[in-house]
Amino acid sequence: MFAKYVIVIFLLLLSIKNGISQSYNVKVAGKMSKIGKENRVDADILVDTINYTNLYALGPVENLRGEMIIWDNKRYIAALTDDKKPMVQKNTKNLKAIFLAYANVSKWDTLVIKDNIGSLQKLQILISKKASEKGMDTTKAFPFLMYARVAYGKGHIMFKDTTEKVMNAAVLKAAKNINSFEGIDARMLGFYSQNHQTVFTPQGSFIHIHYLLSNKYQAGHLDEIIFDPQTPIRLLIPKL
Repeated sequence: MFAKYVIVIFLLLLSIKNGISQSYNVKVAGKMSKIGKENRVDADILVDTINYTNLYALGPVENLRGEMIIWDNKRYIAALTDDKKPMVQKNTKNLKAIFLAYANVSKWDTLVIKDNIGSLQKLQILISKKASEKGMDTTKAFPFLMYARVAYGKGHIMFKDTTEKVMNAAVLKAAKNINSFEGIDARMLGFYSQNHQTVFTPQGSFIHIHYLLSNKYQAGHLDEIIFDPQTPIRLLIPKL
């Protein structure tokens, strides 16, 4: 009888453990390639329908009207003012994404990084290495957070003119608004995957990162990065 109870308890604990790890699974709606290859900017998901307690997500807003960052259920949209200056919209309702990478994460492990990181490629290698050292299966997608000081960074906001009714390469190019920044604190949300190029990571990359700067009006998709070598980076990965 005792052995029977031990087996039941073991199975219960195993199911709880599996349930927790399953909550970290990255889910995907839509795909990045439909924008450039299919000239489509319609939505694949209504964010309001995702019933997660601790939602982290990123993707472009429907009709290329901004870059979406959802941080523990708080919504931020990197957008532009009428005179093409960067701004951040908050708490947008009926939010729709062309494509979306998302996950539910309630607990994080914090790693302090003192390496000198001067490119996205070096950052990608470091994230993979540190996640693997913490026991994560890096062949599977996972989200990550960063708090860091940026020595130099460059990003973009996809923000299409509403008067453009047809999508093509020229319209797409015009919609890409570049901005750079330096000597500023930032927090970043990213997703790592070895298997989702052109789905939610760019071709040739395993990471997709969106940033929020401490000035509170600049945000977007990260294209280039040099971190301040004097300031440690705090890297957060899901707690196993």
